[in-house]
Amino acid sequence: MSVSGLVLLLFTTVRFVQIVCNLEQRYILGALKTVPNHKLNGHQIKTLKGSTLLSCAQLCLAEPRCVSTNFGVSPAENKLVCELNYRSVSLLSNDELGYAEGFIFYLYSEAFQTSSDIKEGCKQITCYNGGYCYFNQGKQQFQCKCILPWKGDSCETKIDVYYNFTTLFAKGRFGPDSNVLYQGTPLEGILVQDGLQTWNVPVTGQYHLELCGATGGDYSALHTNGGRGAKVQGRVHLHQGTQLSALLGQEGKGGGGGGGTFVVFASDGSPLAVAGGGGAADIVDGDPGQAGRSGSINAGGAGMGGKVCVKGGSITRIIGVGGGGGLIADGHCYLNSKCDKICKAGNDGGKSFNAGGVGGYNKNSRCAGGFGGGGNCGGGGGYSGGGVQVDGNSRNLDLHAGGGGSFVPNAHWTVVSGGCPLGDGFASFQIVVVD
Repeated sequence: MSVSGLVLLLFTTVRFVQIVCNLEQRYILGALKTVPNHKLNGHQIKTLKGSTLLSCAQLCLAEPRCVSTNFGVSPAENKLVCELNYRSVSLLSNDELGYAEGFIFYLYSEAFQTSSDIKEGCKQITCYNGGYCYFNQGKQQFQCKCILPWKGDSCETKIDVYYNFTTLFAKGRFGPDSNVLYQGTPLEGILVQDGLQTWNVPVTGQYHLELCGATGGDYSALHTNGGRGAKVQGRVHLHQGTQLSALLGQEGKGGGGGGGTFVVFASDGSPLAVAGGGGAADIVDGDPGQAGRSGSINAGGAGMGGKVCVKGGSITRIIGVGGGGGLIADGHCYLNSKCDKICKAGNDGGKSFNAGGVGGYNKNSRCAGGFGGGGNCGGGGGYSGGGVQVDGNSRNLDLHAGGGGSFVPNAHWTVVSGGCPLGDGFASFQIVVVD
């Protein structure tokens, strides 16, 4: 096995080793220092033959005096040996080590924490606000480990941890155009234009995100309710300066579809996360925003808009009902006895995120879709738009509207269909760990 292979194996197999000895627990959290082709001479507790790298680390843990090991091939016997050492060395130099081809010297984290090295190396380091000095193995240097909300070389700079995006009290099918209501908050000064809110990631680190799609509009005459938006949650690593654009879904009006909530990378428009909006109420309650990428009820798939389809009767055209918009395509309408026609009368279909996300509308209709792709008297907006099923045999063309689909970047995220409170959508960012 190569020297580099041995180093890799140490970090992948020893990192979570735990051994109990003499009623006391000792841990190896990884080697603080590795020096290929070197060993520490004259400080051995014992030498073991035929050992493996993992068992060598375990044996060091089991021996209370062991703080470092020499692992490699003995030239005399051409066999792997493990030498347990009772002495550590300085992290700052290799003066105490001797050249030994085929060996690797390992200094373990516990050995460092109980030695005088930390005091010596941290003499010139001052950490404020609860921060502490430690040795960064990756950077091979002493530095401060800061506790949120503090950062900086000495943990001297206080940062904002929570960033809460809202609709800024915009209502209906159009989004906000002013950032005034963010004054005095961590989002003060961000760009808000045509409903799109553009934000620069403030620090590199792990963020927890929570998104909610908007509720579909209620139909008060029939006492039915619009579907609630989907809730999306998860963690993501973001780099300082990355530009994100957020579109916050707004509640449908008078039985309009709820808008989806979108967070995308501004550089290329690719989605980070999307929470689907709820479907509009009619003869039945609207469907909630969906956990999957596809919406419900004649939904669009793969970022497309929802469809409006008719079952029964001989209707060839419906005006005033539209599918929800998706990420890349608008909601559709029912024309010429077809479910997936481009809306020509009154923009009934909700606009896609790429087309601005304006809610569907018709001047002859009682409702309007919410900003974020909500369809007019129709499906919720989302990653893929919710569709509509119309009963062609009913006197009033009764309909059932679907919820919009959601998008998450990986399986570690969670999505709950209809998991959001009633009302408009939102997006929140919380800094969890700063790099």
